[in-house]
Amino acid sequence: MVKSPKTASINGISRRRLLESAVAGGIGLKLGVGAAKANDPRKIPPQIGDDVVFPSWENEGRPILITDVPIGGPPILAYPRDPESGVVREKSRLNQILLLRFNESELSEETKLDAVNGIIGYSGVCTHTGCSVTEWDPVARNLLCPCHASRFDPRERAEPIGGPATRALPVLPLALNDNALKVAGSFSGRVGFKKMR
Repeated sequence: MVKSPKTASINGISRRRLLESAVAGGIGLKLGVGAAKANDPRKIPPQIGDDVVFPSWENEGRPILITDVPIGGPPILAYPRDPESGVVREKSRLNQILLLRFNESELSEETKLDAVNGIIGYSGVCTHTGCSVTEWDPVARNLLCPCHASRFDPRERAEPIGGPATRALPVLPLALNDNALKVAGSFSGRVGFKKMR
């Protein structure tokens, strides 16, 4: 006698039950991996009070001081670091911070709100397709994305001024502890690009 697909079995387990178990197991595995990533302290987004430090491969990952950020650029790549555990949150590209310093008179009023002593922090991930913003125009003093040539004005909250990006780079509010930079808030918006549905 031939069994219908609904009741066919493998070693006494119906196909339906086997499929349900496989789907549930896959979802559980995915949730477990997601939970592991969420629990990795090196991937947690910047937290208020985090130190702002050089990447571990530059300047031994030490805290960034006001004097480390040159007036007028170029930007300095930085990451947040948990001050209690000493864990640098550099295992996620979404935690890249670009630090720039200008004379305060050059910054828009809105940009000044999140700056400290003319130093402003932006996400280092382009809002167009998520490339790293690694280029600097020393004449115009703008940030550039090398992938599709999006340009951002750091004096105007990193608003896009050229290329395909339509959204500004998120701002990371900064504070000072003595002469060292600290995180004073969350990024002002979604870091990276918005995926199409």
